[in-house]
Formats: sequence, C-alpha cells, structure tokens
Amino acid sequence: MDVWAHASSLFTPYYVGLMAVATLGGILVGLLPGITVTMSVGLLVGLTFGMPALDALIVLTCVFVGGLYGGSQSAILINVPGSPAAAATALEGHVMCKTGRAGQAIGFSTISSALGTIFGALVLFAVAPLVAEFALKFSAWEYFLLAVVGMAISAALCGRSMALGLMGAFLGVLVALVGMDSVWGYQRFTYGYTDLAAGFAFIPAMIGLFGLAEVLHALSHRGGKPLAEKVGRVATRFGEYWRYRMAILRANVIGVVIGALPGVGADIAAWVSYGSNKQLSREKDQYGKGTPEGVVSAETANNAAIGGTYIPMLTLGIPGDAVTAVILGGMVLHGLRPGPMFFLESPQYFTIIPTIMVMAAIFLAIFGLMMARVTPRVLGVPAWVLFPVVVLLAIVGAFAVNNRIFDVWVMFAFGLLGWGMRALSIPTPPLVLGMILGPMADAEFRRALSASHGSLEPLYTRPLSLALILVLVVTVAASTGLLGRLFRTRRQGRAPAE
Repeated sequence: MDVWAHASSLFTPYYVGLMAVATLGGILVGLLPGITVTMSVGLLVGLTFGMPALDALIVLTCVFVGGLYGGSQSAILINVPGSPAAAATALEGHVMCKTGRAGQAIGFSTISSALGTIFGALVLFAVAPLVAEFALKFSAWEYFLLAVVGMAISAALCGRSMALGLMGAFLGVLVALVGMDSVWGYQRFTYGYTDLAAGFAFIPAMIGLFGLAEVLHALSHRGGKPLAEKVGRVATRFGEYWRYRMAILRANVIGVVIGALPGVGADIAAWVSYGSNKQLSREKDQYGKGTPEGVVSAETANNAAIGGTYIPMLTLGIPGDAVTAVILGGMVLHGLRPGPMFFLESPQYFTIIPTIMVMAAIFLAIFGLMMARVTPRVLGVPAWVLFPVVVLLAIVGAFAVNNRIFDVWVMFAFGLLGWGMRALSIPTPPLVLGMILGPMADAEFRRALSASHGSLEPLYTRPLSLALILVLVVTVAASTGLLGRLFRTRRQGRAPAE
C-alpha cells in the first residue's frame, strides 16, 4: 500500500508540470538532428545534481521518452533522423511525407510511440520485481559471469562484428580499472597523478563520449537538409490503428525483449521490428512505398524498448543501452543503487518509474500531435547556433559533478575518443558497459577466488553459473557463425546418400 502511495504522490501539480515540461523538452531536443537522446540525457545528469533524487529521475526518464519519439518527426519531415532509433521510421515516414501524407505519418508515429511506452512500462512493473527476487540468489561467481555475458551480448549485437564490439568492451574495462583498487585499496594505472586516484568520473566521460563526439561527427559530415513537405491532416481514426493491431503487438514484444538485452537499445529494436513485420505482413509489396505499417512497426518497438532497458538496469545494475547507462550513473550520483538489493532498499521506485513512463507517454501523445505543424520551424535552427550551446552545456555539466577542471578535460578526451571510435566503426555501447561492468567483474571474481581459496570449481559446478556459461558460449557461437555452420554440418551428415 505504501508503495502505491508513493506512485500516487506523483499526481500533484508540481510533479505533473515537471513531467510535462521534461517530456516536451525531450521532444524538442530529440527532433533536432545531431542532438541525440544520449547526448541530451548526459548533459542533464550534471545539471540535475542539485535536484532531489525523485525530481532528477523524473526529468531524465521523461526526456528519454520524449527524445526517443522526437527523432521520428525530423525523420518523417526532412529524412534526417533526430536519433538513431528513428532511422527505420524514415524509410516509410519520409515517403509518406513526399506523397502528401506527412500528417498521417506523424499521427501514426505519435500514437504508436505512446502505446509502446505504456506497454514497456507495464512489463517493467510486472517483471522487474520477479527478476530482482531471482537475482538475490546470485553469488560472486554469478555476478562475475553476468558482467562477462552482458559485455559479450553487447559486443555481439552492436556494430559490424563481434571483434569490434569486444575491442570496445575491452577498452571500457581498461578505462574502468584506472584508480583505486576496490578490494585492496591500491592505486592502478595512475602514474603518480592524484587526479586519477579516483579514476575517470563516469558522467563527464559519458558527456564527452556521446555529447561532444556527436558534435564532432556532425561537423565532420556536413550535409544539406531537404525541405519538409506540407504537413496536412494529422489526426487519424481508430480504425486505421486497429488495422495494424498485429504489427503493433509484435513490435511491442520485440521492443521489450530487445530492450532488456544489455547494451543493445531502441535502434536495434526498431530495425528488428521493422524487418520482422515486413516479413510477416500481408502488404509486403507496400514496404518502401510509404506504408503506415512500417512507421508503426519501428516507432512502437523503439519506445517499448524503454521499459525493457530499465529491467536489467534496476534489477541487475546492468544498463540496457547507452541512455540507461547514463541514467544509471545519475541514479548513483543521487544516492540510489540499482541492482538486486534495489527492490529491498527502494521498492517504491518499481511503481514510481512505470508511472512516470505512462505519464510521459500521455504528454508525448498530446504534445506530439500539437507540435506537428510547428516542427518544420524548429528544424530550421542552424548548426552554427546549436552546436556552441551544446558544447557549453557539456562543459558546465562535466564541471558541475565534482567541481573539478580535470573532469572537463576528461570530457574533451572522451569526446575525441568517441569521435575516433565512430570513425573506425568501433561501437560505443560495449565501451560503456565495459566501464560499468568491468569493476564488478574484477571485484567479484577476486572475491569468489578468495572465498573458494583459489579454486575455479564453483564456476562450473553451480547451476546458475553453468547456465550463464552456456548463454556465453551460445552468444559467441551465434555471433561468429559457428552455430550456423554446426547446424549445416549436421543436416548435411543426415542427408541420404544418392
């Protein structure tokens, strides 16, 4: 009852207004090309330092929801996705725009995003406590393997190859090991610099990795924007959505499941949902010609993935994507500790966070439909005005965390690192997971060895550890093609001889 009382306390004028403003702000920054959701959330983490924990969580979550949707409007109107998750939306949405159906495309994307967010929030509410209760059975061995599996899954699903993903994860682990050893208290890789004794601050690193790196990438890839077409009618009838009910259902399930995979995120969910619904659709020939089903498939899945990304973050301390990695750092900054004990220490957040998501979805639908006719004006903001403001906010956000100039230099260094990784096609989500999970893998493995007196036997004799090892093996085999080759070999061996 007390848990529900905390959720109902959100329905006050102050909190409702805060959720409305944060969602609107997220939509505005999301629709601006070059300003990704990860960048905007990363900048806000430092700026919310002086807020109460609940206020900061409301702001970050609502900006996440609004920003992920906002990218669809620029994708539809000018064929420039405001976020990577909206790239699949542009395939059908911009074709609809060029054929005079921009308003219809915006209507479908808006309602689909709202429905996906609500579905993800309901799954988060239902599943997260069960996962947290199960995670309490983990020992140090399981935590070590969980960290390794999380990095392996992220490396397998992000980027062009698992090798590049593992390179990013390994780099993240190396960065995370700089500073004070959490077990014995020794300094590692500091080379006598006292500023490195506490390691690299996570929030300034994330601001640089996603904020400054995005600015550098955008400046190095200049391109013109096609003019948006006339918006036209925005409102759509209920029957039009009901026509695509199966696509919406599949997209919701795909979005939540993929969102719950460590380090994958909404952009992968959108593409998988788009491809799956295209294969199962009765209107396959309409894909590529501006079918609303393609918009519905992509937008429902990428917003449903939001609830999925929060499940491993809240219950296991493993972020579902880059945005929740930044939010995880913000929660720790405000004294919250996501992980298996989070359900016991702060059970109220398992109803508060889904409630915030549902409210953000409602405001998303209201503001999204209202803004459709003014969006082209917002998209006209020139880059030479926008990017200096972003860099200034990045500097302020990096400095505000610890009031250290050193953190500003860390932000610039990671900005250059992120830019270079993007140029080399090395994915950044595995690096982020490496920074988060590396210390956990290091500390838990050493604690496990200490408890077993140096024996590795519990690693493969405990049922949960053995299950995680099996997941790791299957992940590596599937991503490297070994699994497919094995099945082909077995089928050929069973084929009757001619």
